Amino acid sequence: MEKEILRNMINEKKINKVPVMYKWIADETWEKYGDELKNITKKYKDDFAIIGYLENAYLKEKNGKKDEWGCITKSSAVGSRTVEYPIKKWDDVPIYLKRFPDSKNPDRFKNFFTSWVHAQVFEEHPFKKVEIEEVLREHEGEYIIGLVFPAINEKLMSIIPADIYFSGFYSNQREIINLSDKLVEFHKGIIDGYSNLSADGIWFSDDWGTQNNLMISPELWRQIFRPRYESLFEHTHNKGMQVWFHSCGNITKIIPDFINIGVDVLHLGQPYLMDIDNIVKEYKDKICFFGGIDVQNKLLNSTPLGVQKHVEEILMIFKDSCFILSPTNSITPDVPLENIASLFEAMKDRK
Repeated sequence: MEKEILRNMINEKKINKVPVMYKWIADETWEKYGDELKNITKKYKDDFAIIGYLENAYLKEKNGKKDEWGCITKSSAVGSRTVEYPIKKWDDVPIYLKRFPDSKNPDRFKNFFTSWVHAQVFEEHPFKKVEIEEVLREHEGEYIIGLVFPAINEKLMSIIPADIYFSGFYSNQREIINLSDKLVEFHKGIIDGYSNLSADGIWFSDDWGTQNNLMISPELWRQIFRPRYESLFEHTHNKGMQVWFHSCGNITKIIPDFINIGVDVLHLGQPYLMDIDNIVKEYKDKICFFGGIDVQNKLLNSTPLGVQKHVEEILMIFKDSCFILSPTNSITPDVPLENIASLFEAMKDRK
């Protein structure tokens, strides 16, 4: 899909044909199915391309186990988790702030390591370090998205143990604010780097929902995080790029906030935990929705025919809205291969 078509669709909140992102597939799934999976995916083309910036993998190679944030991580069933945190107590914060990573190093935007979230780019260059300019040439004329995964909340959860972090909202709020402000400054440098590459959008990610509610109160979220997201989104728009945002969980209470502070495309990681029919009805003229394919339940537990019916149901739910069809998160290795094949074929036949 030509970039101007997608850009205009997002701006006008209207579509002629639903754009798609097929290949949000976990690294572990690519590894499990190998060429069998690639023989399926190579027949389908995403309607936009995703690029990253150079960070953890490269720096781990040079500095040993720790990434640039001072974390030691361990692989889990899908993805990885921090097992050694750089901030173990709130007294560590002042020292940590002084050695914060530098986002303005131009070497960050020469190349990147492909991962699951790089969609089509990953399929062409699996698990490889690639030059960004090469990727841009290969996808010339397409809509290009730069990743800021994660943004604030998930990054704080990766550098501070959960019990300390969440109790800190009541005991050490100043430290959380100082770290958040430093992350905003860091990400503005990343946004500038993507702008220099003429990216069309920035895709931010922070999970904020549990299965039934927010991780913190809406009032606390609005006090601490809303103004900092607003600053990031304003900076993105000032650079001529659109704002995409991903969050898992039930975030019903803060969807209006995301709309009001400038999110153009909202990727709901678990839309069926919410009253999605009412959400689409209420906000369809104000934001572009992204996702829909339930990887938590439907894709995992259905038959191939059930997967096809699920796609039909999704298109009905979002039929009167600005909508981009994709998985709600990465397709995990416990999803049957025949379900992936059925999914992609159903996505291709979108109306």
